[in-house]
Amino acid sequence: MSEFNFSAKEWAKNYFLRLEKVIENLENSPLVEKVIFTQYKGLSDSEINTVEEEIALEISGDDDENESSNFKFNEYIREFYKLSNGLNIIWHSNVISSEIEAKTATNETIENFIAADYDFDGFEGNLCLLPLNCILSPYKVNVMGDHDYTGYSEDLKENDGGILAFLDYYNTYYDTCMVLFEDSNNPYFAFGEDHSAAYTDEVSCDFVTYLEHQLYTLFAIEAKGRGLRLPSSDRTYALHEILEKIEEPSSTEYAEYVSFLNADTLAIEDLLKFHYEDDELGYIDVEKIKSKSAEEQKIIEGFIGIEIEELE
Repeated sequence: MSEFNFSAKEWAKNYFLRLEKVIENLENSPLVEKVIFTQYKGLSDSEINTVEEEIALEISGDDDENESSNFKFNEYIREFYKLSNGLNIIWHSNVISSEIEAKTATNETIENFIAADYDFDGFEGNLCLLPLNCILSPYKVNVMGDHDYTGYSEDLKENDGGILAFLDYYNTYYDTCMVLFEDSNNPYFAFGEDHSAAYTDEVSCDFVTYLEHQLYTLFAIEAKGRGLRLPSSDRTYALHEILEKIEEPSSTEYAEYVSFLNADTLAIEDLLKFHYEDDELGYIDVEKIKSKSAEEQKIIEGFIGIEIEELE
């Protein structure tokens, strides 16, 4: 993109500026009922180094620090987590009722981190980006999944010497993990389903491409389940073609990717229609919808794909 370069530091700084605008748009949308946005206190270089050392020990499987592998994150990941040690972004439309309280908070401690649970599974948007110092110990933030005993995780350890770590635990059924190796500072991503029982890495994706996709799709659940998707199948296919070109961090390739994503504007109504096209209607509050004006009901029927009377 022309307004900033893609050095790691500039990308991270600009990402949070754009994130603020996206959150503001969600909060001001008449289709969105509640938004939670929590940014956490960033990590120091030494704190990130400690996480890297812990990962190195986990990869090597050796308790002797002198014999451990040498693992490092790339600068994009480091610069992001120096600004915020994880993120919570949760939103749901005005067709759902919930007890969550809308809030915006910055510089929070991770003791206030919100891991996905069954109460959030019906929501249309959720980014649950784990604190970096919790990815090896997700129980610290009450993650309910466990990928350790999947065939994917076992093969990764035995055949490739890598480990799987939760990164975005946004739903009790679906999640996103980083695949960590000793000789790579740019982890690729694997996408989990069936309550963290099965994983696939068929879609090329790294940290920057994942976070940019999340920003563009407003953290929509349906846009990331089983990989990265867009409401249009043609756009999804083109997205995956660009992702295949990005094997290592590259400012030029990242700029091409972000320019592709932002070539058009993705409306909230389109994302909601995408969410409900698979008949995700069980969480809808019918009485709440019926209390709205005829005009509002017509808009809601447009994105849920069914007349209100048929829901009863």
